[in-house]
Amino acid sequence: MGRHLIIAGAPYLKVALPERIRLTTFQDPGGFSFYASQGASFLPIVGTNEFGEQQEVLSARTVPGRNVRPSLGGQGWTQLDPDPLVALRSVVHAVVLHHDGCFSSSACYRVLVARCLSTHLMIDRDGHVYQAADLADRTYHAGPLNNVAVGIDLNNRAHNLLSEPHAELDGGVPSGIRTINGGSFRSWNYTDAQYESLIAVLRVIVDAFGIEPVFPMDEQGSILYSVVDSPPPEQFKGFLCHWHITPQKWDPGPGLDWETILAGLRSNAAMVPLLPAGLAQELESTDLPGVRVTAADLADARRGPSLVDDLLRRESTAVPLLDAICRTIERRQSGGFYPVGVNQTWHGGIHLEAPAGTPVRPLLKGELVAAHLAPADAHPGVGSNNFVLLRHRIPLPPRAAPGAGAPCRFLEDRDDPAGPEGTARAPDGILTVYSLYMHLDGVDFDRASDNALVNRFLAPADPSPALEPPRGPGLEVYPGADQGAALRAGYVGLFSPLDAPGAAIEVGTSEILGHVGGLRDADGEMRPLVHVEVFADDSYLEVMEMALYGRFLRIGPRDPDARDLVVRSASVLSPMLPSLGRKRRVRPPDFGDKVLTAERIRDYYQGDADPEDLDLLRSLVVEHVSEWSDQVQWVRTLLADQAWWKRQGSRLLAPERMGWVFARELADGLKFVWLTDEVCDWIGLKRGGLVHTFHPLRFLAWWMFLRSAVRAKSLDQILRCVKGQPVSLLEGVSEVLGDRLDLGGPGQWEP
Repeated sequence: MGRHLIIAGAPYLKVALPERIRLTTFQDPGGFSFYASQGASFLPIVGTNEFGEQQEVLSARTVPGRNVRPSLGGQGWTQLDPDPLVALRSVVHAVVLHHDGCFSSSACYRVLVARCLSTHLMIDRDGHVYQAADLADRTYHAGPLNNVAVGIDLNNRAHNLLSEPHAELDGGVPSGIRTINGGSFRSWNYTDAQYESLIAVLRVIVDAFGIEPVFPMDEQGSILYSVVDSPPPEQFKGFLCHWHITPQKWDPGPGLDWETILAGLRSNAAMVPLLPAGLAQELESTDLPGVRVTAADLADARRGPSLVDDLLRRESTAVPLLDAICRTIERRQSGGFYPVGVNQTWHGGIHLEAPAGTPVRPLLKGELVAAHLAPADAHPGVGSNNFVLLRHRIPLPPRAAPGAGAPCRFLEDRDDPAGPEGTARAPDGILTVYSLYMHLDGVDFDRASDNALVNRFLAPADPSPALEPPRGPGLEVYPGADQGAALRAGYVGLFSPLDAPGAAIEVGTSEILGHVGGLRDADGEMRPLVHVEVFADDSYLEVMEMALYGRFLRIGPRDPDARDLVVRSASVLSPMLPSLGRKRRVRPPDFGDKVLTAERIRDYYQGDADPEDLDLLRSLVVEHVSEWSDQVQWVRTLLADQAWWKRQGSRLLAPERMGWVFARELADGLKFVWLTDEVCDWIGLKRGGLVHTFHPLRFLAWWMFLRSAVRAKSLDQILRCVKGQPVSLLEGVSEVLGDRLDLGGPGQWEP
């Protein structure tokens, strides 16, 4: 017995199972195998199905659109790519979980062979993992997903305890009652050993195949307990239960603790860039029941990130933590609010205030696409203009018209409806967003530090001729090829080109991007903080089904013409004005100019706001010109704050002729401008400076707990599929639970 799963004919050495987990593969003595022979060639076991027909219990996967057909035993994938895993990732994109309905994995293996079925992995109640087929081969366990999925059978007798209340299992714990595909079920829970082994196995599969560690979710962020309808289940990328594919099925049953599975896979998946000062005071005792968090824990440079990682793994602790951070920003800071800044201008991010030098980490794993990292003495007088920009490509369930998903027929486990050419690859639904970390501290490229990017671009021992430093009034891009040298010379460095995935510089959540720098406030005081922002262009609407995300994200106002950045949206501003508050029946038109003072905006965020209004503001995705864009008309922005200009100056001079009045302010502002059309082209953002901004912490919550939200088939749709025509619930329900091949009980129906 070893610690490595067999993939494409060889042990997958990159990720091993922990030593305490027992693994027996089909290559080990005493292991279960769906192959009749091994050696120079692998042959499948041939069984006799219920109709007396001879059938092979497994076969080689097919690659749509390719003439090359890999052979059994995981062989032949190198004909498609020198790295067989690269070829496999073009086909395999799902894992399907089952219960086996048997006394043991040994019995499961015998039953599957007798039914001419197969699976890749079986996990016994004691956590023993049995691999009976190479993960590169196609086993028969999930109908139309056979070609694109890995099958895992969890040992569980699968009695429905509602109809078999006296079914016994030594040491078993009964689950709660759950409605699955319209039927009510209660079964035995799985063991801690099974969860530990399953999570370890899924870690290997996720790493090897690049499969998304998500289940189909409903709009509330709970696992979907029905057949997936939109997209069709064969197009979903992630983990599926058998009930998501076939309306007859309810495995792996109500005993599956999907939250434990996902929590076990979320380690280091996301991070809060830094914890703001005052967070401990905003964390109420009811926020994290049973979890003791002290100010010392949060302030500890080592303990803090580990604690945050633990809290982010489950929604029950992650969302209260993120909400407390939002309250800290709004109640305990003088600015940096979302989406309206204290100058009544669009503010696309949040400020996280913390002691200078506090490490800053990325929200999510991403690709470094742009950065400006200069020494502190090169910063403008108003504060640090150092920043790091990451690009995140996030796979989402492909969007499809509701009702056009799962086929209207029963799907047998053997089904492979795509025919000999195999199931077509699921369409790509890739959300591209960017996370920005602005006002980072100065750096020294001559000395190594804990800053991962500084260490990557340290000055070479034998430097090439020094580049001429930037001479323009604003940040500049150096057109040469050596962007590391450009970064060291004071330019904005551009990295990870769109058309060269192999050249991407990946940055993980455990890496340090930089440290807290600062920005001067209106009183001239330097405030140590970092601005964190998440944005995209309007293509996000093509892949995000916003109607499903209302718990965390909603489409907000669009303000593409506000080149002076002034917020004029009545829907955003009205709650901040007492005379135009929530009780006003008719919403006023958008405002023509500034109507709020900085004091009023602070008062609103720091205590006057209705909690529901603040919750709404945090959820809005807002379109506006980026404050970092060269499209901002800064003279108009500055004039909008001048009362004398509103009264009489506009009659005397055009705004574009007033630049000399604000020469110093404009010079400082240009030092923060980096989002030009040239940069947009490089990073993959549409030109023009228009962005759609997300509250970073709400975006993080959505990514962790709701990004796999899909649509389900309703019970009446399931019955229509079963009967071939519309039928009443009372007439049709017995048909759906008629299939008991998985040894489950008859169930109880809930109309």
